[in-house]
Amino acid sequence: MTATRRIAGLLTAGVMLTLATAPGASAAPSSTANVRVEGGTSTLFEGLVTSSGNPVKAASDATQHRCDGTNLNANPSPGATATGAATEGLRLAAMDFDGKWFPGFDDYYITRLGPDAENLPTNVYWGILVNDTFTDIGGCQAQIHDGNRVLWAYDAFHERGFLKLAVTGDSGANPQPTTTVIAGQPVNVTVSRAYGEKNPNYVPVGGMTVAPVTTAANGAQTVDTGAPEAAVSSGIDGTAALVFTTPGWHRIKADGGVGGPIRSNRLDVCVVASAGGTCGAPPADTTPQQAPPLPPDPIGPPSAGPGGSANNANNNGGRSIGSAQGAPVIELPRFTAAGAKAGRITLSWKVLRPGVGVKSWSLAARPAGATSRAWAVRAHGTKGTSARLALAGGRSWTIRATFTDKLDRQVSEQVGDVLVPLDAGAKGVRRTGNWRRKADRKAWLGSVHEGHAGARLSTKLGAGKVVVLVRGVRRSADIEITAGGKRATYRVSGSATTATREIVTAARARAGAVTVRIVRGKAGVDGVGTRP
Repeated sequence: MTATRRIAGLLTAGVMLTLATAPGASAAPSSTANVRVEGGTSTLFEGLVTSSGNPVKAASDATQHRCDGTNLNANPSPGATATGAATEGLRLAAMDFDGKWFPGFDDYYITRLGPDAENLPTNVYWGILVNDTFTDIGGCQAQIHDGNRVLWAYDAFHERGFLKLAVTGDSGANPQPTTTVIAGQPVNVTVSRAYGEKNPNYVPVGGMTVAPVTTAANGAQTVDTGAPEAAVSSGIDGTAALVFTTPGWHRIKADGGVGGPIRSNRLDVCVVASAGGTCGAPPADTTPQQAPPLPPDPIGPPSAGPGGSANNANNNGGRSIGSAQGAPVIELPRFTAAGAKAGRITLSWKVLRPGVGVKSWSLAARPAGATSRAWAVRAHGTKGTSARLALAGGRSWTIRATFTDKLDRQVSEQVGDVLVPLDAGAKGVRRTGNWRRKADRKAWLGSVHEGHAGARLSTKLGAGKVVVLVRGVRRSADIEITAGGKRATYRVSGSATTATREIVTAARARAGAVTVRIVRGKAGVDGVGTRP
């Protein structure tokens, strides 16, 4: 049996990135959203978070990254984002996150939130939903607004579905968060489930446990399914009744159990001694919270010469060549989409302050992860602020930029990694079945190969994680990848947009044959490759 993983939404065009240096505080307007992070065994965070698109930083990162929705030009102006709000909520709960920043997507791939890390052998990954729907773009691209619901869910892609808990009769998309009942009388609730698709359809579901919630000091919540008040939703109407005898505030959630649907939102219940009674102020964590901004990245001493790294980041976002007065300030090069149609990687940069002037520049590359390999200069010059690089397809490359000023002061910086796809129509890629080449101006080489059920392509790729770039999946499709003797099927959610999405397999220790097969539906394959 093969495992099925849903591919939902870090993903955008394979070679476009914006690598901003030294991101500063955002001037974006703030938004207050309902943020929930459902971990493996408990709710890590749930509450109202006021966010404004500040930079974010994973636990394993040395620098902060922009996360305001303008990433990869997804939105014209900055604002709060799904990743920003969730990670700020975790910081309020004294927890961090980890992930890998992919410059090519200008976004994070989240590998851990709080204590819960993804599990590659069992296809357990974190997934993100905004307003009950899987996003089609990354969490730093997905902007959120007042009243939105953000959910990061652990093990989100095994067709488990997502629970919603509401007072019976409250059928709104965003259930009322509180209700009041007299002690000894039942709290009547309804449990329903949806699957994160577009226009989610919540359907009442039986067999789910509705139980009190224990809240830790940091706000993390654990559902006490063994509590005497716990009840099981019955039949197809999904209703359940809980009875509390102690006045005061109580909290309940619906839980699907191990392997069942993802836990529901929380419902706060005010239990009063008699009609007209009150419970006083609601719990403190029900009011909007705002995390303080991250402290500035540390500024290290500058170093000059080949292979050096000048870390004296300036307030204007540039990097200084050398440390003496009059040194030029240059924004670290960024990748752009220009040149993708011609199969070239394009980088551009800005001279933010000319100083004594730039004498020369060069761009070097080596296979990503191959730290023992020598750098090979792929472009150089004395003028201009952009360059195109021809790099072999089917693998990821690390790019390094070197600038020398007119006083021969020199600095080198790694720009980042970029995946150069091996086009689905390239020599060395064998296709069988129903494939059709379609023009697509935003795709690599300006086209994709659209495959229908049964279509198959195969090629040989190097060691590492196999990456398949797909575009134009209007309705969900299942894609099977066989690599390194292992086979898995991935579900790509349907989307009204043509955004590129990425399927990534577990890492392989050796090079070898890779086969991609369309199992169900149709999908445009933009290219394949590997990354470490």
